[in-house]
Amino acid sequence: MKRTLLVTWICMLALCSLALGAWFRFGSQPAPAAEPALAEQAASNLLLYLPIVVEAVQPVWLGPDGGLFAAVAASPQDANRVYAGSWGGGVYRSDDGGLTWRWASQGLGNLTVVSMAADPSNPDIAYAGTYRGGVYKTIDGGSTWSEANQGIQGNAIVYSMVVNPQVPQRVYAATRGLSNNGGQPWAGVTYRSDDGGASWYSVLSNLGGSNYQDWTYMLAISRTSPSTLMAATHEHGIYKTTNAGSGWGAANNGITRFTTRGIGIGPTSASAGTAYTGVWTGEGAFKTTNLGGSWTQKSSGISGANIYGLDIDYANPQKVYLATYNKGVMSTSSGGNSWSNAALSNRPVSTVRVHPGNSALVFAGTAGLGLFASRDSGGSWSPSMDGLQASSATGVVVSPINPSELYAGVDGGGVQVSSDGGLSWSDFSNNIGSAWVNGLVQQPGSSVLFAFTEGAGLYRCDLQNLALCWDQVGGNLPTDSQQDAMQSQSEAGQPGQDAPPGDPASPRLRVPRPFSPFTTFQEAYPPDSLSIEAVPGNYGLLALAFAPSNPSIAYIGSSSGGAFASSDGGFNWQSAGLSSQTVWALAVDPLDPQTVYAATSQSGVVKVSSNGGGSWNNSSIPNRDVYALAVPPANPGAPLAGTDDGVYQLTGGSWQPLGLSGQNVAWISIAEADSQHILAGTTDGAYTTIDGGITWQPVSAELAGHTVQNISLDPFNPSIAYYSTTVHGVLKAGSGK
Repeated sequence: MKRTLLVTWICMLALCSLALGAWFRFGSQPAPAAEPALAEQAASNLLLYLPIVVEAVQPVWLGPDGGLFAAVAASPQDANRVYAGSWGGGVYRSDDGGLTWRWASQGLGNLTVVSMAADPSNPDIAYAGTYRGGVYKTIDGGSTWSEANQGIQGNAIVYSMVVNPQVPQRVYAATRGLSNNGGQPWAGVTYRSDDGGASWYSVLSNLGGSNYQDWTYMLAISRTSPSTLMAATHEHGIYKTTNAGSGWGAANNGITRFTTRGIGIGPTSASAGTAYTGVWTGEGAFKTTNLGGSWTQKSSGISGANIYGLDIDYANPQKVYLATYNKGVMSTSSGGNSWSNAALSNRPVSTVRVHPGNSALVFAGTAGLGLFASRDSGGSWSPSMDGLQASSATGVVVSPINPSELYAGVDGGGVQVSSDGGLSWSDFSNNIGSAWVNGLVQQPGSSVLFAFTEGAGLYRCDLQNLALCWDQVGGNLPTDSQQDAMQSQSEAGQPGQDAPPGDPASPRLRVPRPFSPFTTFQEAYPPDSLSIEAVPGNYGLLALAFAPSNPSIAYIGSSSGGAFASSDGGFNWQSAGLSSQTVWALAVDPLDPQTVYAATSQSGVVKVSSNGGGSWNNSSIPNRDVYALAVPPANPGAPLAGTDDGVYQLTGGSWQPLGLSGQNVAWISIAEADSQHILAGTTDGAYTTIDGGITWQPVSAELAGHTVQNISLDPFNPSIAYYSTTVHGVLKAGSGK
């Protein structure tokens, strides 16, 4: 594009050199990075006076900052060096104790990071355990990574890694391999390396027998006696070794439930016999003072907590932190005698880590809301996300009032707002009952936004009356609170069902959208068969579409609850059929508000209603799963469907391929003023066509490898689009026209 622009300038210069001399000098100077508004103004002026020049839209990642962070590792030798592993966004590095971050994942062949470990003697050496990609190692502080999997089973999920504090070449990795469709045997194997990850061999396997092969969620190593390690296993409690892994034995005396998750060993000589573990199934924490000889339950204040991670203050071993999925970060200052919430109340927290080189610095990684830090030993907490662009954005709306004002829905991050075109963001989720916002939609011709959520229903905000944001509407739409009440009534008096239901906000328990990062997250962290938390939440709202010809009419698709319709602009809703089906996408005929299309969990068909959801017919699209729908404004009888094998169009009563064969298509947008201009979001970037699907081109190399789950065309400038991705936030780039 730059070459094309230059050639155009040269040609115009030959025609009118005097008139264009000043323009060439001005336009050829790059705008300062800190002043994007000036750059856009310069481009606007250039287009005004030279309409034949097509100015390229420079792709830029906007955020919002945040994401799902399952791992944090910090260097004992450097109080400011921290690594953070994200779910799908790779590794980030901070050199100022988490104040700012930068992406540090070059060469990381798998960007879904489950665990991390830092070398205790060299801050530039670190290990990343990935989801189904095994182990990677860096020796230059994350500038480059290389695979380190010799001896490790293929397709390994690496749940935990620890490094021997006295012999840094000795590293341990707890893994799970491919299993029987996610069931037993689970292929759980813990490995040891004696050469810094160059090669590995098994030291713990076949837990529960060859037909079970349970796995380890978390490893802990003694800092004072590093031949001693403890493993918190999925369903077999605690296992211990005192000979560096050569032999292991169960250490569960006193533990009442074996769904152990977090594990930590006292970091000082005085506390070397002390260890803590937390369980998933609500019984809280257990403590031992004789390295697992016997355990005592320590659950005052944390009963019912779904505990996943744990860490101990290196300077004060009486201070312990728990990462939970339903009570935020919990902590104790009394060695477990009592616990209280330290931060992020009711938020799902994936990991908690004390910096070994600065024990006042504590990090908490959340399942969607990003990373938080305390710099006073848990006394106060604040976001630590500057530069962490790993969020799952579910949609962008450009304010109809202010073109520089953007609103973004974020999985786990609620609604975020930017008043400067995406340079900075702040929370705009007040009164929304769930952080899991599945999408944002603007009611046509108005200043009203709707946010549809996972488990908390539908919310409405009029941007011209922010005091009322957000109001919950549609009280009869399915929510978790309604379904939990029904579930509690149906389970009353049943033995073994007294455990509290799992946190509906936990991505582990959510029903994910087809291309959500939580699809794999749910498989990586499967529910326990021993508790009611195994019941998935099925109460999310997944799609919202207004009728273009009558914005008072709207339709909503839900997870396992079918479709709903509104005739009063979204305030009240009634069932619109498709009972018990998951509705992934909806599209309304631009001329007839009663004609609506639905993509559902029923494979091989598009559902069509001509009476506003009163009844539905099947429009066959054989052997295809349908995820996205759109109707061309100029050709409403020829809707488009995004499938697991490209884009299809209804032509002459049958669905015909329209391109992108082999691609999983998650989203389709059509330009309002030009039905030949179509954009498709896929699991490998975004594509555009300006000839109605005859030819397709990638939108931007920046999106390659990313799942684009929503595309919003800028209503003020249709040459600009916002691409919402599952693991890297929003990309602002050209629309291809």
